Amino acid sequence: MYKLFLLIFLISSSTFNSFSQTKLIEPNQYVSFKIKNAGLTVDGTIKGLIGTILFDNKNLSQSSLNVSLNATSVNTGNKTRDGHLQKDEYFDGAVHPKITFKSTKIDKTATGFVATGELTIKGVTKIIKLPFNYTENGAGGTFNGTVILDRRDFGVGGSSWIMGDDVSISISIKVLNQ
Repeated sequence: MYKLFLLIFLISSSTFNSFSQTKLIEPNQYVSFKIKNAGLTVDGTIKGLIGTILFDNKNLSQSSLNVSLNATSVNTGNKTRDGHLQKDEYFDGAVHPKITFKSTKIDKTATGFVATGELTIKGVTKIIKLPFNYTENGAGGTFNGTVILDRRDFGVGGSSWIMGDDVSISISIKVLNQ
């Protein structure tokens, strides 16, 4: 009987811990990006952020990020350019409508955290490190971070002498504790 009680306690404790880490992504969240094009900085967003975030800064081994964005929602404020970015040379949104990130581990750093994981853009998956901070506000919190990616690593934009290779990706994701 004692073993049965212990087993039930362990299962319920681990279930409670899993639920206490779950973060609900608030609606209408997006990721921002910046890239040089013809010597000018082009700002844009990619919307449709959905997924699962499990985060407990005291138990990082049980934490994970598994999120996606809608690649067809790229918005630079220029409809002609946005349409061009959906072509196969760039995001190829008709064939690859999702951009995904799935962490494999999250570590503490001197300035915050870093999520190592698989980023898939346009069907190409690369391991990246995404540095971020998490600020709790009682009912939830905000994940903030920036990473620089080489767009060519994902086959976005081909070789261009007009467009920069490095893209700065910024996240500011508001979540609610579930």
